[in-house]
Amino acid sequence: MTSFFYILFGVGALYTIITFLLGQLLDFMDFDTDFDDDGFFNMQVSPFKPMIIAAFLTAFGGFGLIFQFKKEWHPITILFAALFAAFAIAVLLYYFVLVPLYRVQNSSAVEQRHLIGRTAKVTLGIKKDKFGKISYTVGGNIYSAPAKTLESKELATGEEVIIIDIQKNVFYVDKI
Repeated sequence: MTSFFYILFGVGALYTIITFLLGQLLDFMDFDTDFDDDGFFNMQVSPFKPMIIAAFLTAFGGFGLIFQFKKEWHPITILFAALFAAFAIAVLLYYFVLVPLYRVQNSSAVEQRHLIGRTAKVTLGIKKDKFGKISYTVGGNIYSAPAKTLESKELATGEEVIIIDIQKNVFYVDKI
C-alpha cells in the first residue's frame, strides 16, 4: 500500500512540475491553445480541471503516506481517510481559488464590439498613416490599445477620440 501512495504522490507532483515548466516554456514561445465548453452540470468552471486532479492525486498520495504512520489504523481506514482529505483539498482549491479566479477574469474581460462608440484618450500621438495608442475605461479598469485614424489624420497626445471600428485588434478612432 505504501508503494501505491508513493506512486500517486509522485505522479501528482511530477505532473505539477512538468505542467509548470512546460507552461513557462510554451508561454515564452507564445504557443498555446484554447478549448470552449459549456460547463459541467451548468457549473461555470468544471471541477475536473488538470489543476484540481493533480492536487487530488498529490494530496491523496501524501495523506496516505502520512496516515500510514498511524500503526493502529486498518489499511481501509487509511485509504478512506486519505480519500476524504484529498477530496477536501480539491474542493477547497476549487471553491476558494479556481472559481474566484474565473469570476475575476470574466468581470474584467470586455467584448470588442461593445467598445465601438466609446470615448478614449490618445496616449501616444497618432501620425498620418502610423499607429498611435489610446486608453479607455471600462468598469473602472483602464485599458490601452493600438490605434489609427480612418482618414489618415494626425491626433496629438491628450485628445479625446471616439472608437469607430476595431479590426485585427487595431482601434480606428476619430476626433470628437
